[in-house]
Amino acid sequence: MAKNAEFYELMETQLTPEMMKPEYQEELFQLITKTPESFRAVIEQQELGLEGINRNEAGEYEQRGKTPNQSVLKAALDRVDKRMLRESPALKTYKLEFRGGSLVPDIKAYEREMK
Repeated sequence: MAKNAEFYELMETQLTPEMMKPEYQEELFQLITKTPESFRAVIEQQELGLEGINRNEAGEYEQRGKTPNQSVLKAALDRVDKRMLRESPALKTYKLEFRGGSLVPDIKAYEREMK
C-alpha cells in the first residue's frame, strides 16, 4: 500500500472516530465557533443586525434600546454558530470540516498539503 494511502486510511479509521468522541467535539466546537474573535464579531454583527440587535458600549445586547427577547437573541446566536461551523477561517487553519454534524479532519486539505 502506498504511503499516502496508509495515511488516509489511518485518518479515516482511527483519527476521525477518535475526534468524534463528545469530549473532543465540544472542545472543537468551542474552538471553531469562537475563533478568530474578529471574524466572529463580524458574523455576529451581521446576524444580530437582521433582528435589530446590537451590543452597547458595555458589551450587552440591546434591541432598540431595550433588552432583546431571549428567544430572538438565542436564534440569532445559533445562526452565528452555524455560520462559524461553515465559514470560520479556523477550519482551514486546523484542517477541519463540519460534516454530518461533527467536526472531522479535512482529508482533502491534508492531501493538498502533501502534494
